[in-house]
Amino acid sequence: SAEYMGRITCVVMGVARTFNRITPVFFSAPVIRGFGQGGRLLGFPTANLPSGQLKSVLDQLERGIYCGFTSVGRGEVHQMVMSVGWNPQFHEDQKQLFMEVHILHTFPQDFYGEELNVVVVAKLRDEAKFDSLDGLIVAIREDIEFAKQGLSSPELASLAQHPFFLKAKQ
Repeated sequence: SAEYMGRITCVVMGVARTFNRITPVFFSAPVIRGFGQGGRLLGFPTANLPSGQLKSVLDQLERGIYCGFTSVGRGEVHQMVMSVGWNPQFHEDQKQLFMEVHILHTFPQDFYGEELNVVVVAKLRDEAKFDSLDGLIVAIREDIEFAKQGLSSPELASLAQHPFFLKAKQ
């Protein structure tokens, strides 16, 4: 699995949270159609990735919520939050791992089939099942705010300029 590289503490609205920085994990994958729950039901659209094609990535990441940077095709690099896991809120009986990326940017249209270039840099928390959808929504909002702050720190922000993204633009 990805190597632990230290802890990052962020404070958002008076609440401190510490998460683990990991050795960056780089990968590219096509965006596939999901079940529509991220955007339609929760208000957080996600780019779904074909976990079956990403075994080497899944071998490096424990189940949980991560943050990092991403670009769609040859586009701009944006911050992102990514879920890797069984998606227990919606698919309790499912035996398929899900990889869903919520890009912290608004796009004018869907981009199914486009290549998503991803660098994962920190694990925010473990995967969890919540008592209600409202609880899940609150957790996602918190994940996003802590990710924005952590990814803006100098040691992580520089990864948005990594040559991996330049290669994707060529």
